[in-house]
Amino acid sequence: MSRAGALLALLLLCACGSSNAPLPAPEILSLVPNSQRTNEKGELTVSFDAVYAVRVDYGREQVSFEQVVSGRVWVGGIEARVVRFDAAGTVVVTVPEELGPGEYEVKLVLADGREAVAPQVFAIRTPGESDPPAKDHPDAGAVDAGPASDAGAQEDDPSRPLARGDVTGYVFTSVDSVQYRNESFTITVEAQGPRAAEFNDWVLLVSTRGTVTPSLIGPFTQGRCTQRVSVDVNGGNVKLIAFDYFGARGASNGFQVRHRH
Repeated sequence: MSRAGALLALLLLCACGSSNAPLPAPEILSLVPNSQRTNEKGELTVSFDAVYAVRVDYGREQVSFEQVVSGRVWVGGIEARVVRFDAAGTVVVTVPEELGPGEYEVKLVLADGREAVAPQVFAIRTPGESDPPAKDHPDAGAVDAGPASDAGAQEDDPSRPLARGDVTGYVFTSVDSVQYRNESFTITVEAQGPRAAEFNDWVLLVSTRGTVTPSLIGPFTQGRCTQRVSVDVNGGNVKLIAFDYFGARGASNGFQVRHRH
């Protein structure tokens, strides 16, 4: 699922106002590394894609997950100890020491019960045994077959995809104090954070009163998006809230929406 598609799914869940709406199953994208020697102790990084239900608190201008987001991982039917879980799509676990030589299925189970099985296996090999060629995943590219220490190197790679913390929020340029119901006006939203200038994605847009159209704006260009929107309600102190897949958010100034006679 694309990032824009995932954001749209989140918006639909918000609109439904129900945590009972079905969510798609997560998908494991890659395993790093995809093998380990029997004489090694290491960690396994599982990259995955998942959609979560979110709740929008319009009064406090906050966006949060509807439940605690966490997950567990099994390797070859043995639960692995979670070292770090990031809802943005990464879980790091310790490879179970009980595993002997062989190839093992890797399964991820989220806190809400949704699960996924990796399209490739994780292998435990003897010191003299050679690794099989890496397999490609249609969404993740080639799977890294390097040692466990290579996993952390991705964090220093400027070409890596944006992750949680790279964009920390959004700032609106000032919205004129008076707007008119169902008449479009221009907003400009700028991403903030250490890699904000690299943000070229989409964000969700909601209104503290009524409905704003469109509800998905973008794509951003070098961290900036200018777009025309409209609000379908009359009233004062209306604010717009932008938030992304990782939960970074920002609110506009308050403005009044009137009906044009």
